[in-house]
Amino acid sequence: MGFVTSFDETRFLPAERRALREVVAVRAALETLESKLVVSARRRGVSWGELAVDLGITPQGARQRHLAVDPMTRRQKRQSAMSAFYAELDAAIAAGDLPSARLRR
Repeated sequence: MGFVTSFDETRFLPAERRALREVVAVRAALETLESKLVVSARRRGVSWGELAVDLGITPQGARQRHLAVDPMTRRQKRQSAMSAFYAELDAAIAAGDLPSARLRR
């Protein structure tokens, strides 16, 4: 959906349509501002419950709306048990901690 962005292209539109386009632009700016404020608050340790009160929605709603930008969810993936085993095995082999006779089996 392409929006007209220059004044020259919108000056011939009826006032209501120009106003609607401005509402869309303001809404997008407010959503961006809200996201930045949520990220800042989450970095300072504010909980989803506290943010929900400020946003006037449920904690689940706050989390769903802003989960994509939540800096607290960007944690390293846990290593599976098998990948951890193979990482240790590779390290032991590289360090020469395993007898070569066992490696041939």
